[in-house]
Amino acid sequence: MTNHEKEWPERRDDERFDTLHDLYQVTKERAERCEEIEVDRRRLKIIPSTASLNSPPGPIQVKAGDLVLTPTHWAFSQLASLARWRATDLRKVCPQLVKLNLEYGLKHRAANGKVKLLYESEPPGLRLRALTGTGFGRIWDHQVIEEVMAFARRGNWRVPATLRESSTLASALYLSDHDFFVFLLDEEHPVEIAKPGGGSEKLFLGLSITNSEVGKSSLMITPFLYRWRCENRMLVEIRGVFSKLAIRHIHTAPETYLDKVREWLAEFEKNYRNGWSAAIKKRLEQAMGKAVGEDDQSVKRWLVRRGFAANWVDDIIAEAWEQEGNARTVWELVQGGTALARQTTYADVRVALEIQLSRLLVSATGKGREVL
Repeated sequence: MTNHEKEWPERRDDERFDTLHDLYQVTKERAERCEEIEVDRRRLKIIPSTASLNSPPGPIQVKAGDLVLTPTHWAFSQLASLARWRATDLRKVCPQLVKLNLEYGLKHRAANGKVKLLYESEPPGLRLRALTGTGFGRIWDHQVIEEVMAFARRGNWRVPATLRESSTLASALYLSDHDFFVFLLDEEHPVEIAKPGGGSEKLFLGLSITNSEVGKSSLMITPFLYRWRCENRMLVEIRGVFSKLAIRHIHTAPETYLDKVREWLAEFEKNYRNGWSAAIKKRLEQAMGKAVGEDDQSVKRWLVRRGFAANWVDDIIAEAWEQEGNARTVWELVQGGTALARQTTYADVRVALEIQLSRLLVSATGKGREVL
């Protein structure tokens, strides 16, 4: 099985990078190898790796006119969705059944019209990277990264030093078959938060930047708070100071995104320099002092009511005890949960968990008022 074919049944690990320049070069060169075509979705044909109905699960290829394309893990998921099937189910059956189900879905269940294919010329063949609507406005990853590099050069924004200096820790620069993530930190301006039991907590402001040129998600820039000693990230919108930027990949996006990104970054720098620490310091101290339950059971009920699965809640509470020595306050629970998130394999999964956990901080003031 070729490297291309191996992507079909199982998502490969994210690539990790040491510098923004390295990430930029890889994404730019990848974009230069790519081409787009539009085809009638009902004319897509599936080529199974074997015709036997008794064979184990295996790869397929997609025929679009004269092109024969091997889908990435992400592109196969898009193809299955287009045909109104669950990709996880199709990955479990033999290639011939995949062909039958996909071609039936494309012919009888998919909407009429054309689909935009993005494919990459990469030996030993052509790799299908995306299937999107014809109105999809592609914002290329390398274009966003180039803007981030320019922003970082103007200020104190760097890849966190603890991540640069240790090979045992996760990178802050990730690339997958469907998105990239960049995490930058201002290491020069920490904020000290007083802890209710005495002492203080040192936090740093960071930026999370992500984009998906293949239709997974929007271009997003989100401020976050970084806890240096344990490397927990809290991705939150700091209301009243700055909110995240989100740009959908609609047909006008490529023409307007640069101006929007530059405007947002300029406003961010303005607000940041005007004393972001003073704006959130009191609110974080409230999160540290706000208890949500008297024992583990009442804390568990509080978390379940906020959408966390019962089995994961037990792990959050256990990790909070391990990390913080207690599991009663919003702060302790967020730290327990974000510590668990650090153990996930993929950047996008970790970020989704961190966002869900960080939203708990809105409970710290009570009565529905938001903290961050």
